Amino acid sequence: MTRNYGPPLLRLLSLGLLVAAVSPAVGQDDALPKAEEILAKAIEATGGEAAYKALSTRKVTGTIEFVGAGLKGKLILEQEAPNKMKTSLELENVGTFLQGTDGTIAYEINPVSGERVLEGPEKAAFLREAAFYSDVEWRNYYDQAETKEVMEVDGTPCYVVAMTPKEGRVETRFYAVDSGLLVKSRRIVESPMGEIPVESIVSDYQEVDGLKIPFVSTEVLLGQEVKTTIQSVEHGVSFPEGTFAIPEAIKERAGAR
Repeated sequence: MTRNYGPPLLRLLSLGLLVAAVSPAVGQDDALPKAEEILAKAIEATGGEAAYKALSTRKVTGTIEFVGAGLKGKLILEQEAPNKMKTSLELENVGTFLQGTDGTIAYEINPVSGERVLEGPEKAAFLREAAFYSDVEWRNYYDQAETKEVMEVDGTPCYVVAMTPKEGRVETRFYAVDSGLLVKSRRIVESPMGEIPVESIVSDYQEVDGLKIPFVSTEVLLGQEVKTTIQSVEHGVSFPEGTFAIPEAIKERAGAR
């Protein structure tokens, strides 16, 4: 499984804080595999499409640490097909950060900067992450994918794939040539602080219910290293009614737009 659970948290933590009906781009090196072939290999390497589609709910718990800053927190991510998601981060001595979507409205509740409705590219990115089957249905979310080159990441040769979402900035992903697994990604995260370049490295793939999931994700942004470590992943979860409901205050803000 190639999904990285770090990005939603990065937007939560601004602190007031897989791709398209691909036509090979002109100029792409014919010696390199096509981007859709690399993405298909990543799906197979992490379990295969049938394993993805066999699941419809997920609950992830873990920890997050701002390395060197003395900040730590507890993470809970809840997700339900096709496109509902809620993330909760309880950060020591700061408070609880929430983000969520019912598939239409996307929001953030931040103890530092307050409540807000996500819009534009920021909303689009969150909805892509919330889409339960976005890894296998990437063509619904990206307009173009292109294999750029082969580059080593910590000694591992990787195919570099540039992906252009339907809304937002180009993302760059690095897939191991041998295993097909996602190793690293680079992207621009939209936040109240503006556009923030983020580099993510994922590791410690473990199999859960037929899927290989990276249990460790390290993001570097604004000179800060943020490490997310998954403790458990549960599938087949029956969420209580209202788990993904939009808070009334958020509904009012959304209605006023």
